[in-house]
Amino acid sequence: MKSFVFVVSIFAICGLLSAAPRAADEDVADKVQKVIDEILSVLPESLAIKGDVITIPENDVENGQITIGEISITGVKSLDTKLNYDADTSRLDYTLNWGDIAFVLDVTTELSGLISIDHNLIIKIELKDLKNEGHATVSTEDKEVTSLDLLVSIGEANFDIQGFLNDDDLSQKVTDFLNENVAKVINTLNPLIAPYFSQLVKDVINVALKMEN
Repeated sequence: MKSFVFVVSIFAICGLLSAAPRAADEDVADKVQKVIDEILSVLPESLAIKGDVITIPENDVENGQITIGEISITGVKSLDTKLNYDADTSRLDYTLNWGDIAFVLDVTTELSGLISIDHNLIIKIELKDLKNEGHATVSTEDKEVTSLDLLVSIGEANFDIQGFLNDDDLSQKVTDFLNENVAKVINTLNPLIAPYFSQLVKDVINVALKMEN
């Protein structure tokens, strides 16, 4: 979830800027925007994230491993931000329009036991009109984020699954099912899980702020 890490980094920077002493006429939103622009300027057009190997602990039912290859992400540099800071309430309202972001990863599954699988799966995901929006409030005295509201919405989630159980017809059925339902499920459940997700992000930011102090 690199987009999650990136959003967390932005708010960590935002918290540091908001908590620091500042002149009355200083526009914190402009400062945060400048930092975001600097981060985007050094990012490559395509990000490559090292994969990992998940090994199933030895047991009498199922053994083997799942190897996640390098994950490629494109579209991050197209981020468009809208920021508005209220100095009286120390509140930053934000909208992060990611536009279209594409992920490509390959997964090799080798299982033996009740289920025997040895195949390579290619997963392509394109998220259209991906957006984060909400607000953050910072306590300048305690140097911590006191409230955070983080919502995620997706226009479309398009999948292309290849090699699912080495069956082309099944791969297409899985692709069609995901294309039809994933964006709807995320947008429907988001208001329900947003408070818990926002709390998690807030805690991560406050840990980062304490490490800086």
